[in-house]
Amino acid sequence: MAQKKDSRGKNWVAVMYPESLPSNWKSLLRDMMTDIIISPLHDRDIQPDGAKKKPHYHVVFKFSSNKTFEQVKTLLEPFNCPIPQKVTSIKGQIRYLIHIDDPDKFQYEQSDIEIIGNVDISPYFQISQMDKYQMIGEMMDFIDDNCITEFRELMQYARAHRGGDWFPLLVDSSTYVINQYISSARNKMRQDRMDKMEVISARNQFCDKFGLEKEPLIEKEEE
Repeated sequence: MAQKKDSRGKNWVAVMYPESLPSNWKSLLRDMMTDIIISPLHDRDIQPDGAKKKPHYHVVFKFSSNKTFEQVKTLLEPFNCPIPQKVTSIKGQIRYLIHIDDPDKFQYEQSDIEIIGNVDISPYFQISQMDKYQMIGEMMDFIDDNCITEFRELMQYARAHRGGDWFPLLVDSSTYVINQYISSARNKMRQDRMDKMEVISARNQFCDKFGLEKEPLIEKEEE
């Protein structure tokens, strides 16, 4: 007979809706005497169909011992929240509190995460060396795909849309290599433009010679 999978766990998460919570809900959480991480209020989440989601919190519980689903469900009854879920990846769940790995979703501020108890979440937001290389590659692709020609343009985008990963990486350690890549991309675009102008000019000379319709020249880019 196959061994039954253990459904117990130390880490659980629940979604809580402000309108369903008692007024003293944070006091009740503190009374549980366990480590708890509360997300910023998710009030800008969007459904796949474009409709706005109801404002809610993601609340992560880090119990000191394994709990069953029924135990956790009973503990959370005062909060009138949907059924809790066992956390399979605590790092992934903590990072999801601000959508740091989901750039297509609204990016919440890490500083707005609230901690109850004695838990340090900073290691979950540290970037490994391989992560850095991957993000630099993503930025290079973004520069190419969007014809970015100025470092300022990338910084503005990163600040607005990738505040949890690209922006701090650019500020802390990757300015030089990315700025050099943008400069190189800009030079290549300028060279490609000049090459195309030479081709058009040569073709127009041919058209002049044989009375054919000429192609308009590309305006020279300002230096």
